[in-house]
Amino acid sequence: MWLPLPDFAGFMTRDTSSAREAGLTSRPAGDTARDTLDWLNASNGPVVGLTAEDEKDVLAAWHAHQP
Repeated sequence: MWLPLPDFAGFMTRDTSSAREAGLTSRPAGDTARDTLDWLNASNGPVVGLTAEDEKDVLAAWHAHQP
C-alpha cells in the first residue's frame, strides 16, 4: 500500500489479536485490491495511488536494480 505520511503513520502496526480472537477473519489482499479497484471504477471514485504510467516507471526502476 502506498499511504501518505503522516496521516497514515503506523497504519499496519495495530494489534488485531483481540479482534481475531473474537472471530474476525482476513480476506486475501489480492481480493481486497481487486474489489476496491472494481468499486472505484464503478463509482467513478477518486483517483488514488500511482498512475499506470508512474507504476510502470517504478517497476522498471525496481527491476533494473535487482541482482
